[in-house]
Amino acid sequence: MPLADIHIRQFSYRVQRRHNEDMGVSPQTEQAIPMLQTEKTEKTHIQYMADIENVKEVALFGSTDLSYWQRILQPMHLQPVSVDGHGVMQISASDLKYMGRRFNEFTISVLVEAAGDNGAVTGFYLVHAYNTSLMFTLMERAFFSTPYYHASIELKETVPVSFALRDGNGVVLSAMFSGSVSAQKSPELWEGPIYLPVRADETGKEPLKLFYVSLGGETEVFAFSPDDTFRVQSPHQGHALQTLVDSHFTPTEWRVRQSANHKKSKTYTLQG
Repeated sequence: MPLADIHIRQFSYRVQRRHNEDMGVSPQTEQAIPMLQTEKTEKTHIQYMADIENVKEVALFGSTDLSYWQRILQPMHLQPVSVDGHGVMQISASDLKYMGRRFNEFTISVLVEAAGDNGAVTGFYLVHAYNTSLMFTLMERAFFSTPYYHASIELKETVPVSFALRDGNGVVLSAMFSGSVSAQKSPELWEGPIYLPVRADETGKEPLKLFYVSLGGETEVFAFSPDDTFRVQSPHQGHALQTLVDSHFTPTEWRVRQSANHKKSKTYTLQG
């Protein structure tokens, strides 16, 4: 069965349930704060450094080539999660206000799992990220070791939703929902790790880093229809967007939150 026929709602429930089982959380307490393995013998409750309310968020989920990401992630001891033989990618654009400043973020990530003391732990691998605020871009890179770059981001979070990423040469990625498909709507919450890239010349040598997030809110889910559009403008070799082309990213579903809550921890280094 093609991934386009899979309801990401059901898939997200499986991910949340599996993550909770990994963390020893019973089904009756699914919203409990997870535990992070910061050292081999110590477990620490997550303390979030940033807690942002009223986030406007548009995410586009899709299938991707599993073997491509297996090659990329193997040196970091991560594995792409397989759903019917395909990997899962997420492209997300959001509008936030923090420290009195309003800005937009744009992220590209892959659903992955890593070995843990209690089995595989599911999270996302952050391929690349952009921020419209140069100050926050520099803070992300300096204090959180995240792969953020400064860029122009456009976002429309009301139906028909759309987003676009621009660089000095114009629009390099865009997506637009036609509004021709009705939505399913329900409250959702996902808590888990975001794994960070290791620089190419240090792959396998530099310890893997991660931070934890809690992302939730009333979520509208729309299937990606033939009337919707998704375009990547011929990225040059080595550009982050080239991964979308090389891995054959195929959109399957929109997920829209008009007022989400985003929480983020500090960055941790996994002990070998």
